[in-house]
Amino acid sequence: MPNGDFTLGLVCPALQLALIVVLVRGKHYRHYPFFSFYIVYAIAMSSARLWAMGHARLFYPLFWITEAFSGV
Repeated sequence: MPNGDFTLGLVCPALQLALIVVLVRGKHYRHYPFFSFYIVYAIAMSSARLWAMGHARLFYPLFWITEAFSGV
């Protein structure tokens, strides 16, 4: 994967990480537990996809499995 794509792929998880830090510092995760869980899942999902992008045989099933869980 070209470096530009990888850098662009890091922007969303970085913003989500900043959001989870705000939620934890303000203790808002207690009021929004499902949203907080989704943000943590999205960070893990993005990280796994970025890691697997160089491996086509691994990326394809990983993408669709994470998409299925995202839709639920």
